[in-house]
Amino acid sequence: MTPKVFGPNRCPVPIKLPFLGLISSKYERDLKVMTRQCFYAAEQRVIFTSKPILSHVFKDRIPMKDTSLVVYQFQCCCENNYVGKTKRRLTDIKEHIPACVKKHYLQTPDNDYLKNITLVRAAAKSSVSQHLLESKECGLKLNDCKFNIIKKCRSSFEMNVFETVYIASKEPTLCKQRQFYFVTSFI
Repeated sequence: MTPKVFGPNRCPVPIKLPFLGLISSKYERDLKVMTRQCFYAAEQRVIFTSKPILSHVFKDRIPMKDTSLVVYQFQCCCENNYVGKTKRRLTDIKEHIPACVKKHYLQTPDNDYLKNITLVRAAAKSSVSQHLLESKECGLKLNDCKFNIIKKCRSSFEMNVFETVYIASKEPTLCKQRQFYFVTSFI
């Protein structure tokens, strides 16, 4: 039975080293001996790492349209535009151009959308839908209208800031939001 050593416990000090085969265990022993001789209060813990077989460099890049946390611009064929943000993928643009708006010009290409309550609700939710329903030329050329990513962001805060900056600088004609509140300090 080993006698109990009195005094403070040794502080574990981790160190990462590359694994080099059998010589690694010799280096580990030597390093622990030297650490005990020089620093009594430290206890060396060696962590061996190996090189990954497949590096992260070879990961497939996500297509830009499939990324989330983006600030985007809708550019209509009549030169009207809209700047917005989304936490979802940009391919999910159903909130701006729902299926009922697309079907409206395929089935009944008239300009009176006020008779259909579903179209009225779609126009109330999105200024892009309202523009497409009010402008017959734009509604018929719906495939020519584009959504483009302006900025890929790393956080919701960054996304809100860049949306504000782009709306203020580009002055999009279809945006209803005109007042912005800037955060000047962090608590």
